[in-house]
Amino acid sequence: MRQDDSGDRPNLPLIASGGLRNGLDAAKAIALGADLAGLALPFLQSAFESEAALDELIHALKMELSTVLFCTGSETIADLRRPGVLEVK
Repeated sequence: MRQDDSGDRPNLPLIASGGLRNGLDAAKAIALGADLAGLALPFLQSAFESEAALDELIHALKMELSTVLFCTGSETIADLRRPGVLEVK
């Protein structure tokens, strides 16, 4: 859940979706403040193709997220929200 100290808005999760195609897109959305990242089209395309294609997509997404975590020095997905994680050094 999003933290809102102002009391002006309800505490609702921020879901990033639309145009996300891979683990890097999902990681960027989370680093920018999203609580969840939705990747509907890649999942639907893979599911339409075969169960094996769906398994391959899931594996690829996990590997992409693992790569982002390694490259940013993050241990968990939540660590992507650290200040400065998106800065180029």
